[in-house]
Amino acid sequence: MSLDTMVKELPNTAYEPRDPVELIPNHLIADVVLLVGKKAAGKSQMVAHWAACITNGKEFVPGVTPLVKGHAVIFHGERSIESTLIPRLIAAGVLNYQKTVHLPRACTLEEAARILVDIIAKDPNVKIVFIDPLNHYLGGMSPSNAKARQLLKPFLDICERHGICVVLVHHFTKSGNKDLVDSIGGSGGWAQAAGSLWAVARIKDTAILQHSDCNELPTEGQCYEYAIEPVTLDPTVYPRRTKPTSRVVMLGRSPVDIQTALKLGKNVSGSCVPGAMLAIEQFLKPHGTVPSASVVKHLEELGISQATWKRARTRLHEEGRLLYVSDGRNTWWRWFEPGTTPAPGPSEHPASPAVPAPPESAASESQSEPPQQTAGPAHPEFCSTAMSTNSEGPSVCSETAKAGSPPEELVPGDREEWGDLNV
Repeated sequence: MSLDTMVKELPNTAYEPRDPVELIPNHLIADVVLLVGKKAAGKSQMVAHWAACITNGKEFVPGVTPLVKGHAVIFHGERSIESTLIPRLIAAGVLNYQKTVHLPRACTLEEAARILVDIIAKDPNVKIVFIDPLNHYLGGMSPSNAKARQLLKPFLDICERHGICVVLVHHFTKSGNKDLVDSIGGSGGWAQAAGSLWAVARIKDTAILQHSDCNELPTEGQCYEYAIEPVTLDPTVYPRRTKPTSRVVMLGRSPVDIQTALKLGKNVSGSCVPGAMLAIEQFLKPHGTVPSASVVKHLEELGISQATWKRARTRLHEEGRLLYVSDGRNTWWRWFEPGTTPAPGPSEHPASPAVPAPPESAASESQSEPPQQTAGPAHPEFCSTAMSTNSEGPSVCSETAKAGSPPEELVPGDREEWGDLNV
């Protein structure tokens, strides 16, 4: 099927009013979508995360899973496919990239559109397409608004015909304009023609993802905090890959919006993990020693995601404020104020901060995907913005899983396909 045939107009009788096609409920629609951010904000890692959501049904953000599953197409114009892109796809949760992800080569947007038409004709299960980065396919030129719209028209028609999402990965300018759309590099036609705009920005220790604008869906409250953590693939499964790669881990809703993140950067901190630490403290202090499953249930009832409470638990344990007591079968959490001596717990043995963090026994820990959050995003009272004047650069990989433990998205049953991803 040729591109001319694909974009040919239909007669008026073929059109009827309908709702937009949603790939991710209330978040991602079948349209041209712009994903924009500064350098090193994790745009390419976010591409791998979004691909895993569509190909494997992974949570998009805490409590939100895709409505559809299908294949992905990635036009990757930066760095190496084998040494950069594929390791990130595996780390993100794409279990069978050879069958679920197409990796074509193109030099221009016009060529990419023609290749995409051919791929869809052979594989109608394609649901999401990434062009990363957009500048790679512009031949070093900055098109006018009219030209940008003309370049995007074939992709807009493909989205409309086939109910797929085409994500253009782009960058902000270095000038720091106040208006978000004006900060997008190159022609303003990209933002004007796109049906949806997502932006990413780094803050101290973590980063922010915000759905800034959408022609079809409300975007209020769609601002999320995420971390970028290092991952080492299992050398027995991937012997040629020994260096760490990285992946995105979504933590929860953020009160820090993208404008604040772009303005203050490393001088503003996220609140998801500190809020979860406070929730653990407030729950344990009046109850003393509590079964770990009860603590996890309480945190998830508050809407705190699994990725967030695990990082909070690890940080409290490293600080010596959270101790563990075990009788060999069950594990309890105990709050400990440094400088005091903890009383023996249920096992009648003193707890020690040197004991490693135990695996949780809650039902959510046995699921193959992160738990569905029935209470929505992190509770507002645990999400106050924390300001910092630290002049050092952010370290977005500060919270990582212990070596030998699977990532949050995996359980022991998944290890045959993934191997142990040591972080």
